[in-house]
Amino acid sequence: MGRGAVMAKTVYSVIPKKMYGVIPKAAYGVDLLAYAELTVYITAYYVSSWTQAIQDACAALKTLGGGTILFPAGDYLIKPSLINISGSSITLKGLGTARLYTTETALWNCCIMVTGNDVVFDTLTFDHRGDSALLPTVKPYKGAISIWYNGSDYSSTANCIFYSYGIVTVLCDNYGSTAPLQYDHYNNYIYWQRKVDTWYDVSCVHLETRVLHYYNNVTTCVETAFTTWMARTGAELHFAKGYATGNTFTASQVGILYIPWAAYSNDYDPTYGADVLLNLNVMVKVIRGFEIWVSTGSNGRDIKNVTIEYNTIGLYLSANAYAKPANAVYFYHVGSYTAEVYDVEIHHNVTTETRDTAVYPTYTSVKNAFYWLVTGADTGAYCLNLANTMRRISIHDETVIGYHYSMLNLYRRSNVGGTLVHYDISFINNAATNCSFAIPYQDLFKAFFNLGASDLVTVTGNAISNPGIALQDQEEQLAYLTNLTYTGNTFT
Repeated sequence: MGRGAVMAKTVYSVIPKKMYGVIPKAAYGVDLLAYAELTVYITAYYVSSWTQAIQDACAALKTLGGGTILFPAGDYLIKPSLINISGSSITLKGLGTARLYTTETALWNCCIMVTGNDVVFDTLTFDHRGDSALLPTVKPYKGAISIWYNGSDYSSTANCIFYSYGIVTVLCDNYGSTAPLQYDHYNNYIYWQRKVDTWYDVSCVHLETRVLHYYNNVTTCVETAFTTWMARTGAELHFAKGYATGNTFTASQVGILYIPWAAYSNDYDPTYGADVLLNLNVMVKVIRGFEIWVSTGSNGRDIKNVTIEYNTIGLYLSANAYAKPANAVYFYHVGSYTAEVYDVEIHHNVTTETRDTAVYPTYTSVKNAFYWLVTGADTGAYCLNLANTMRRISIHDETVIGYHYSMLNLYRRSNVGGTLVHYDISFINNAATNCSFAIPYQDLFKAFFNLGASDLVTVTGNAISNPGIALQDQEEQLAYLTNLTYTGNTFT
């Protein structure tokens, strides 16, 4: 069936509930060889449960070679962990407000699993809040999921709404095998909320694919009185080619966590070129804007050819142990393998740090809030303090406002034997206004620029203005820094 063919759709109100045999050339008015698209209403399949109805409709369309299942406006109660869409070229589409919901939110369940290819969810609401007190506190990615694309190629989720209690709404992966070839996720709304005040590492979406198109999505963590109310990330994205653009994230610890490949040894393809764009995203009340992980999986999984541009990053300090602003862009050595970061351009992003002034009315109170939380090694609006080689990294035309740490942390964590590991790093024409340092007496934390363990470094044309705030030092040159060009940086 040609997904791209433009044909008039024929709508059938009733077709057999079981259709597993051989289908003739012309079945129920549909000429299967003429690329017509079969469209059915889910209501034609209702027998004893909507779970069975969806199973039966998907099984019938699998036999027919694909088609569309329409969900009229209304509520559809389904039982998790039973529906597996194994057919391909199948679309599930809502008409009006069609809500698929479950009253169970337990370990090891998912509303719908997809193992077929080219499966589309469009204009549906998934309500996975449930009534059960049993919620995932371990292994959340397999714990409770609204849609699980398990080894599904060229599938997509569009125009959907998700309500969840402390789970990952959409998981796209292929655990133990090669990553899906492509996945598209766009125009979706996610409302994520914890039901219990227990911390476990979970992202609002977790997507692993070779090519990703992730755009125009809105993700909100619902604020509560819980200490742990934030999700770990608004989106955890593993992809080698594609983009994340035009998305809005509110109140997650990290806006976007980016990793090029998953951690599985048979998931990495060294011949697959990388080309990643992260742009035009808006982040509100986050701790980190972008967190980039290096050294997951086997050797050779380098971060390369990544552009981070024209994003708005809103860091926010509130009276919460998990809400201390840290970085605009943060590189993190997460595994034990050798990998490099190269050909990364970061430009024209705007980062603003604000705070709850009712809780933190003065800069002294801000300093006290940060004292025991973040050590110097993790500070810096742009933190390149990484135990991996970084080369050809360009940061330019950035704007940072009200940030309480150093601007650039360029040093190699645990540098060994004077080896120069960072090479060709440029920090040019950036502006910082009203920025200072909450803990100026900690290591790697007392200067606006912390530089070291690098070769061929350019820091030029940066304008720093911090009226009313005492600036500690302009720069600190640490060990193993060579070929530094430091000119035209103004401090007022």
